[in-house]
Amino acid sequence: MKHLITTILFVLTITTTFAQWSIDPNNPAIVCNAPNAQESVQSIHDGNGGFYVFWFDDRAGANTTQIFGQRYDVNGIPLWTTNGKAIYSDTTNDLFHYSVIRNVAGNLFFGITEGAQGSGGDTIRVLKTDPDGNPLWAQPTLVAAKGGGPIYATNVQLIEKDSGVYVANYLIWTGGSTVLRMNRVDDSGTRLWPLNGIQVPNGGAGGFGMVHDAAGGLLIYWRNGNGAGTGLGVRRMDENGNFLWAGNVNPAAGTPGLGYDYRGISDNQGGLILAWVEQIGASIKMSRIDSTGTLVWTPGVMPVCVAPQTQDRCRILMNGNYFFVSWLDSRPPASNSNVYIQKFDMNGQPQWTLDGVKGSNVNTYIPHTRMVASDSGSVIYTIDGNIYGFVTQKINADSTLAWPAPGSLLCDDSFNPFYDDYALMPTVDFGAVSFWSTGNTVYTAKVGGNGVLANVNELNNSTNEFNIYPNPANEEFKVSSAKFQVGDAIKVYDAIGKIIYQTIIGHTERSRSVETSSWNNGVYFVQLVSTSGEKSSTKKLIVNH
Repeated sequence: MKHLITTILFVLTITTTFAQWSIDPNNPAIVCNAPNAQESVQSIHDGNGGFYVFWFDDRAGANTTQIFGQRYDVNGIPLWTTNGKAIYSDTTNDLFHYSVIRNVAGNLFFGITEGAQGSGGDTIRVLKTDPDGNPLWAQPTLVAAKGGGPIYATNVQLIEKDSGVYVANYLIWTGGSTVLRMNRVDDSGTRLWPLNGIQVPNGGAGGFGMVHDAAGGLLIYWRNGNGAGTGLGVRRMDENGNFLWAGNVNPAAGTPGLGYDYRGISDNQGGLILAWVEQIGASIKMSRIDSTGTLVWTPGVMPVCVAPQTQDRCRILMNGNYFFVSWLDSRPPASNSNVYIQKFDMNGQPQWTLDGVKGSNVNTYIPHTRMVASDSGSVIYTIDGNIYGFVTQKINADSTLAWPAPGSLLCDDSFNPFYDDYALMPTVDFGAVSFWSTGNTVYTAKVGGNGVLANVNELNNSTNEFNIYPNPANEEFKVSSAKFQVGDAIKVYDAIGKIIYQTIIGHTERSRSVETSSWNNGVYFVQLVSTSGEKSSTKKLIVNH
């Protein structure tokens, strides 16, 4: 089985007890311990405060890889059968890569690369299931296949479009030429573009990604090649498969080019921010491209870190009006690499100490890191120290560490993730949940916003209780409490953890009306935060016009 780069989406958690999460790092909660290998973990939220986790599973035999999954409710209790539910298998083929997303209707889409054992994959299919993992189409939709030129089809990724999906993948043609191809599948399972899709002009061969362009189309980005020193490629495509710019944009043009690692993220304005490890000196650079293909910053390429030591494995995250880049850095006293982080405004200007702030000092070997957004502009990040263990830490908006060093231990080194085979997601109480694979077993753990492994929701320690009504809401709802204090804040989060409304309570108020007429139907989460920072139990709100 092959490992893959996963896309990590927001997950919300509101609960009174996390019955299935362990508070013991020496005994993390088991998701799956079936025979043989379980690996390539991906996780997404379920839209109701719970979680999906999926993995490749060899319990039927090493040559019969399947996709299995488990769904957890808001209490961390598994809803499907012990050791997970079989989602997809092909009795004639092995599976090599997959991607999974959840659409606005709550259904799941899987992009799957399969092929003969040892082939590396020569077929791409898209599968749609209901929220319980049951297939909704008579059969998966064929997107790419061997024959007529292609000999391999690999590295599938999905992104939602009109309740269907865009599908991106690499095709390797006879003679070894690798091309990036795009396709679309609608909500009914109809492939909208030809078999093997539309070729991205001069699309490269070293990894790729997609972000929405805020106009129904995409910005597609990729490495121009596998080797060190290659450039980047970016191209915008509309919903009909037309490429909108005169040519590809290389944000790394005029630089020594890439080492190997790079990351991209939407700037939430129809553009794209890219960060990459540079070939020479292992420094980290970044660039921002708008929807016209123009490099926004002056100069077009900005430094993230140019310290003389080695930097590698960068990550990038938006949090409010700022973005963060994290990376592994070997500057002393690191025994191998520590996590460093820098905060930037949208003009690319660093907000903290030049070359970043050290976020960890853990004795480790070949570490990896992830980040998720937390409260008040802070960030929770990980380092999977193969010597110390799997650690989370929180860095505040002012660059100070929120938790005692080295952070909160999710598990000791005997349960450590197999390299970077893990997912990390934020929760509505400003903590984080991780699912990870050791190669043979899938585990999970949750850390609260206070840095404590918790099976009790610390939100319930508050005495600042409140009510919301009507629920479901149509045009508006009210938040009421006999204990409102001057300066209390009401915050409303959507189903992916984004704040969509917030207000401050005045001293004479016992209730506050919140208009919902412009909100989409769906699940929201209402939270009351007191002036002291103590948070009430978060309540779920349904909006149904």
